[in-house]
Amino acid sequence: IVGLGAAWEAHKSGASVVVLESSPQACGASIRNFGMVWPLGQPMGARRNLSLRNRHLWIELAGKSGIHLEECGSLHLAHHTDELQVLEEFANLDDSDSLLLTPEETLSRTASANPSGLKGSLWSPLECRVDPRQAIATIPKYLERIGVEFRFDKKVQRVEGNELICADGKRYAAERILICSGSEFASLYPKEHRESGLKLCQLQMLRTVKQPEGYQLGPHLASGLTLRHYESFSICPTLADLKKRIAESQPELDRFGIHVMASQYVDGQIILGDSHLYDSDITPFRSEEIDRLMLEELAKVYRFPNWTIDERWTGIYAKHPDRGWIHLRVSDCVEIINGFGGSGMSMSLAVTEGIVSVNRSERVTPK
Repeated sequence: IVGLGAAWEAHKSGASVVVLESSPQACGASIRNFGMVWPLGQPMGARRNLSLRNRHLWIELAGKSGIHLEECGSLHLAHHTDELQVLEEFANLDDSDSLLLTPEETLSRTASANPSGLKGSLWSPLECRVDPRQAIATIPKYLERIGVEFRFDKKVQRVEGNELICADGKRYAAERILICSGSEFASLYPKEHRESGLKLCQLQMLRTVKQPEGYQLGPHLASGLTLRHYESFSICPTLADLKKRIAESQPELDRFGIHVMASQYVDGQIILGDSHLYDSDITPFRSEEIDRLMLEELAKVYRFPNWTIDERWTGIYAKHPDRGWIHLRVSDCVEIINGFGGSGMSMSLAVTEGIVSVNRSERVTPK
């Protein structure tokens, strides 16, 4: 999605654009996520404003490309007193665009919240939903129709000056080269990527079978565990108490970086997750223990008609621990854009819009 966003903006600016994709079709983190366009997760200020711009761009892109996009909003459920306190503190912030709901108001927006012990929720109207598999397959077709060239199964082995040399010997010259390699950053400019502070993050996710005809999840759903994950909630004073309770009572959740969310595709399947392991903790193997822990936590806070799991998978993305992303100039014509972590769908269209519009002669510093 980062490369597609850059290609779209470059075309809009009047450039001739070629996208080189190493695989026969996109198969990385951009199709292995919830499909959540998630302004609520970004901290107030510049990143929050960019996330709102990103939301606008998704709506524009969906309208032009035929992607199914739903302005569904989101609910963070509270089943513990400290979770409700964090949500109340967040709702009282200026510009939060969110509203604290009672249990009754929560259940009026979704029938999938577990009413047992439900203390309330935080409603945000801003979040959107796309099917990432459908979106990432459709956007290139739209971009091709308006003049962007795509070369799939083109593994770039190295860059020499302003030329990209592919494994099949083909060469492509460009005035400006944007490297958007995601978790595959060891293949091109590995030293620059690593020195920037990027880490790899592996997640596990699940998908249910199609739910019964007519069943609607409603908004994206998140639990109190999710408050530990998104930087936007770090401003809330009570968050430290919530983190302490979980660390003491359920340390395995911190060990595997588990928080539980749910989103429903238009065909009725529900996406569930997720977990987070970093760098040396990553293995090639999916963990049954992690899946078990996630499903246990999901069952505590959500109610679905059918819990049968249809698919399980892992994904890996590149994440910077302190910045929202990295943008590095490595030569006069080569730049790196990477490190969005789990915010690629929520930030990359707006970020690449800003980067591509920067004059090539200007000095670019990491964000």
